[in-house]
Amino acid sequence: MEIACDEAYNFLKNKNFQLGDNDTEQFRKMVDNEVLGPKTEERGFRLLRYVFTGTIMRFPDFPEENFVGTYKALSTAFPDLADRFMRYVKFYVAFRVAEDIALGNIKKIEEKKIMKYTHCLRLNLTKCVPHDKLIREIALRVYKVPRKVLDRLFPNEDQRSFIPKAQ
Repeated sequence: MEIACDEAYNFLKNKNFQLGDNDTEQFRKMVDNEVLGPKTEERGFRLLRYVFTGTIMRFPDFPEENFVGTYKALSTAFPDLADRFMRYVKFYVAFRVAEDIALGNIKKIEEKKIMKYTHCLRLNLTKCVPHDKLIREIALRVYKVPRKVLDRLFPNEDQRSFIPKAQ
């Protein structure tokens, strides 16, 4: 699976994430690979998750611009899934804001709000501002930020998790 994702990602990088008509069709065929999953939607998300992971881990071959480029290429190749792919971009922004909270870079509600929009501006995307509940959940579950800190930054959010407990 990683090999198929890497091939599609390198194809996009070689095209500088700018796809012409022939490139879009070729990219669509690369993503529409059974190795990546049973449905086209799942295949597109596998590629986006692959790039997301490299970007979050700050691997040199995965700068943030390439994550955005991959999102845009997938949205161009599969326009019916563009809104779903944007939700993943929101997840990425939420992850970055949660990381800033964990690192102590965000200490006030106003800073949190500013950082949400700053990340979207840096990505040069609109409509990618995540909901506070998602940021809170990532900060709590992934970065293990103390509830006391989160309660101060998210005073109006429900304290209960929206992730169901495993049975």
